[in-house]
Amino acid sequence: MASISHLLTVQTGEVELLSTKWNPEEVSIAVGCSDGNARVYSANGSLINTLMCHEGTYYPVTSIRWKPGNIKTKNILLCTTCEGRIYHYHVSSGKIIYNTCINAGILCSDYSEDGSYYTLGCDDNSVRLYDENTKGLLRTYNEESQGFYHTSRVMCIKWSSPNTFWSGGWDKNIICWDIRSNHSAYHIYGPKICGEALDFNNSSIFTGSYEVENQLSIWDQRNLKKIHSLTIGEQGERCLVYTLQISKSSYSKILAVGGSGRNVVYFYELESLHLDSIISSINKPVYSIDFSSKSDLLSVAGGDGSMRVFAIRGE
Repeated sequence: MASISHLLTVQTGEVELLSTKWNPEEVSIAVGCSDGNARVYSANGSLINTLMCHEGTYYPVTSIRWKPGNIKTKNILLCTTCEGRIYHYHVSSGKIIYNTCINAGILCSDYSEDGSYYTLGCDDNSVRLYDENTKGLLRTYNEESQGFYHTSRVMCIKWSSPNTFWSGGWDKNIICWDIRSNHSAYHIYGPKICGEALDFNNSSIFTGSYEVENQLSIWDQRNLKKIHSLTIGEQGERCLVYTLQISKSSYSKILAVGGSGRNVVYFYELESLHLDSIISSINKPVYSIDFSSKSDLLSVAGGDGSMRVFAIRGE
């Protein structure tokens, strides 16, 4: 049974928080906000910086990611907006390292593990691969690519190896892309992904669906078959999933799931999928959750404008 301790709550005002991420050193937490800003807080909840991700007109910051890898300049935050703006901020100084605007709204992003590449999922159904060093566009995966492609908004992107990443969205397609080619590598049909609801554990893929039945599914990455599915919530109080994530530290293996309908965070024991604990003190949808990389701290962000931090300990 997991022990859950509430550590702090930061209220950002009457804005929705669409994405939250711990930095690799666990000393700060960033949130992407619906008012066109990204805000960065220390681990004790004090505001470090407000990063403006707009050029006069305010569009929601849909995705944020810290640049990983062994780099000289740390605290680089990638921020994207539904207008199509891309910002690379040096958080400590608040300086913009690079910014541009593309011809599509950006809904999700992710870095490769070493920080050499970043990928974007867009509202024009495309997936775009960029070189981090040059900031140049390397590939666009869309209907002109060979193999499978997305036919609706791309809502989640997640790297699974140095050369491959997966994307999912409204069209119920989960597609694996290999950056060495211009076409899809693998494809799964099933979950309607509407947020950061894709993660990996060994050879298994975990997906969360914005549905009223079988919202949580596990797939075998080797044969692309469904291993198990689970309905979350009781009849009339289903959780329509926006976000899920597996704990990153070695202390415990927990799966956290959040969404709307019943606005709670569910915790499952990873191997058995036994419901372990619930955080229910949230009155609006949970859009994003993120475990810290070294200890089991969890950041929870959502529609009520609050960023909450919990300590999770397995027993």
